[in-house]
Amino acid sequence: ALAWEPCPDEKVIGYEIYRSSEPDEARALLTTVAGRETGIFVDRGRNRKSTGLGSLNDGRSYTYDVVAFNTA
Repeated sequence: ALAWEPCPDEKVIGYEIYRSSEPDEARALLTTVAGRETGIFVDRGRNRKSTGLGSLNDGRSYTYDVVAFNTA
């Protein structure tokens, strides 16, 4: 599970979550979470054809970025 402090900016309408399996690899968009008050997401590790991201593997570390986005 990923957890973050919700953004206090009232213009924020959601978050984009990016994932990679290598530290120096560009992160790919995993999903979009709607709502400013949301502060948690569980990566269940399913194959995502739309993003090209594969399933999560045992014994492997993953890097995530959470980016807030607003109405602009």
